Amino acid sequence: MRLVVCCFKGGVGRTTLSLNLAAAFAGQSRVLVNDRDPQCGSVAWSAMSDGETPFTVSRASSPGFDLEIQDLPPSAPVKDQLPDADLYLVPTLLDGGSFVVYLRTIETLRRQGKPFLPVANRVNLKRAEHRRRLEDPSLAGAIVIPERAALASYYELGETVFSMRGSGVDKARQDILRVGQAIQKRLANPGRWQA
Repeated sequence: MRLVVCCFKGGVGRTTLSLNLAAAFAGQSRVLVNDRDPQCGSVAWSAMSDGETPFTVSRASSPGFDLEIQDLPPSAPVKDQLPDADLYLVPTLLDGGSFVVYLRTIETLRRQGKPFLPVANRVNLKRAEHRRRLEDPSLAGAIVIPERAALASYYELGETVFSMRGSGVDKARQDILRVGQAIQKRLANPGRWQA
């Protein structure tokens, strides 16, 4: 199975989501994170982890894995060519600039008939802009990940929310598990979730 994490906007949490989902699925599957971003965020994270991870991080695809999570770069693909996948995860922040690019990303996926799951990332329900955007039809069925320091702070330690303990980690772990459950549900009923 292949998941592609993509949004044509940088800084929306693609790498953090990819790594934490890999950790979530690693208990039940052999997982590869294929770092396709020239910034090599997943590879850099792997180097910080001292190689002690329950999943593999590589710059290339490789056989022998049950699940490949591709962490794509933020730029739009040349001629809209996206890699094949069983499902595309599209994280977005809810600020104006991120949201406009998110809309372009999902329009490309719809035009190509690609199944996708929106992920509203770093959501702060105290902000009127975030509450308003969550009502946008383009986010129907989106998984909402609240703004949590734990998700961002463990990256520089080479850790995921599944390998750390501390304040806020349990809630962040539950957020990632909800995304994993939504992925499994979408893949179990593909006809019901056409883009």
